[in-house]
Amino acid sequence: MTEALLALALAERGDDAEAWTTAQRARTIEDVHPHVEPLLLRAEALVLAHRGESADAERMARDAVSKLRETEFVWLGADALMTLGDVLLQAGKSADAAASIQEALGIYGAKGIRPFVERARALKDEIGTG
Repeated sequence: MTEALLALALAERGDDAEAWTTAQRARTIEDVHPHVEPLLLRAEALVLAHRGESADAERMARDAVSKLRETEFVWLGADALMTLGDVLLQAGKSADAAASIQEALGIYGAKGIRPFVERARALKDEIGTG
C-alpha cells in the first residue's frame, strides 16, 4: 500500500513521471488488494489527465470511484470523487467536476471531516459553480 500512496502523492503534486513509475512498480511488487487498486487508479488518472489523455483519465477515475463505492471506507470514495472532479476539470468539464466535488463534499460533511470539507468547498468556489 505504501507504493500506491506514494504514487498518489506524487501525482497530486504533479511529479508525473515518478508517479507513473511508482504506480507501475506497485502493481508488480504488491499483491494489488481491493483497497489499493483505487489508489493506483487515482494516481494513474491524474497522470493521464496531466498528459491530456482525458478519456482514459476519466475512465480510470470513475473506475476508482466505482470500486470504492463497494467498500465501507466512504471517505476514500469521497477522495476518489475529488480526483474525478480534478480530472473532469482538466478536461474542461466544469459542471461534471462540480457535481463530483459536491458529492464528495456531502460525504466529507456527513463524516465530519472538516479540513476536507473546506478543501472541497474551496475547489468548488474556484471553479465558480456555487
